[in-house]
This record gives sequence, C-alpha cells and structure tokens, in this order.
Amino acid sequence: MPNAPRTKTKALRLDDELWEEAGDATAAVGLDRTAVVRAFLEWYVGRDGAQLPQRPVDVEPAPETAEDVLDEILARVEAYRARPNGERKSRGRR
Repeated sequence: MPNAPRTKTKALRLDDELWEEAGDATAAVGLDRTAVVRAFLEWYVGRDGAQLPQRPVDVEPAPETAEDVLDEILARVEAYRARPNGERKSRGRR
C-alpha cells in the first residue's frame, strides 16, 4: 500500500483542555503533538541521543536529568528548613 503509515495509531486518554493546550504549545515551537510525545517517550525510555522536546518560551524550563529534579527538590527542602519555625506550614501532625 503506497500511502500506508509506518506506525500504528495509538490512543491516549487526555482531557480536552490539555489536548488544546498541547496543540497551542507545540504549534508555538513549530512542532505537532505527535512529534513532542514521541520525543518525550524516546527520552523517557533512554534511547541513545534522545532529548527532551523543546518547550514554548513562556513555560518554565523542564529539568534535563533526574539529577536536576533531585537538586531542585533538595534546594526546596533546604529553603523550607531555613525558614523560622513560625513560617512553616503545619501538615496537621500531632
């Protein structure tokens, strides 16, 4: 078949608002949703040379590695611990 796609169509369950936001965001960087999902999944499973897809300029940059995520979490914990006790939010522990 000359016009048959190389890959099969997959279904994802997403709410309409997220789907529309993703369409707007991917269009802003000149991509489509499929290209971004594919790039993310290739990065997620660790394929050689895979990189996180580009994000729109007005979105906070994503961490590049698990170490970046851990560094961000540790920085937030340290900032929390550095606050005076009166400024800490209670989590209802007794």
